[in-house]
Amino acid sequence: MSIEKSAGIIDILVNAIRINEATGDHTIALARALQTIGYTVRIFAGTVGELPPDIRSITKATDATSYPANADLVIVQYGVWHPLAEQLRTCNAPSIFYYHGVTPPEHFSDSVSQASQRNSRQRADLVNLASVAVCTSPY
Repeated sequence: MSIEKSAGIIDILVNAIRINEATGDHTIALARALQTIGYTVRIFAGTVGELPPDIRSITKATDATSYPANADLVIVQYGVWHPLAEQLRTCNAPSIFYYHGVTPPEHFSDSVSQASQRNSRQRADLVNLASVAVCTSPY
């Protein structure tokens, strides 16, 4: 497979992005790697925290209703369910579901966290809508 320069626009959809957090750090590294090989990368996040300037400039806090849905490839960072992940249901572009592993609910002590994790596991069926799925966690 060859990758051409100026190959297109890649959108990364993530619940939250900030430095020193696993999914955030992965999103930052992924965006930089894709830019290095010629892609235009845009990051859309429900919550945006502290970021390096180069990543802040390509990141937009948004909700699912404001997402432009005009990329050549969509990558959903899925560590927990988030409204932007639902874009896979209507996405016309090829997509990658990057599954960071939803921790089993029984590993959380409070009922709110357990309910959130159950919801995330149930909605992980979004993976079936993606062109490719990547998983890096035993959970």
